[in-house]
Amino acid sequence: MEIKTQKRATPKQLAYIQHLRNKQGKESLEIDEDMEFEEASNLIKELMESDQKNERNKPVKINEPRLGMAMKECYRYFRHYQKDIHNEYREFFKKDVIKTYQLFTEIAQELEQNSITSEMSGG
Repeated sequence: MEIKTQKRATPKQLAYIQHLRNKQGKESLEIDEDMEFEEASNLIKELMESDQKNERNKPVKINEPRLGMAMKECYRYFRHYQKDIHNEYREFFKKDVIKTYQLFTEIAQELEQNSITSEMSGG
């Protein structure tokens, strides 16, 4: 009869399991100090997959001031050309606001990235 010696989970694995549980807002359960290495690996994999699913389902954070600015600019444009945003041009107005918001967000992200890059290069 062959006896297998199972390797215990490492302290790093146990700490990472605890970190993932905390990050997901799960109650901190006692971790079995005698957990096997492979069992800990599988648990980490499950927790990471669950974390990825939660990230995908997380609602998108809207920058309300930016959205307000996009709406105001689009509203000015439509009013200037006397377009009825309440009826005839309603859907077009909504799509235009969304596209404008996305453009403003893209510009802000590029500025942030450029700022980070220049800070890293000492500029």
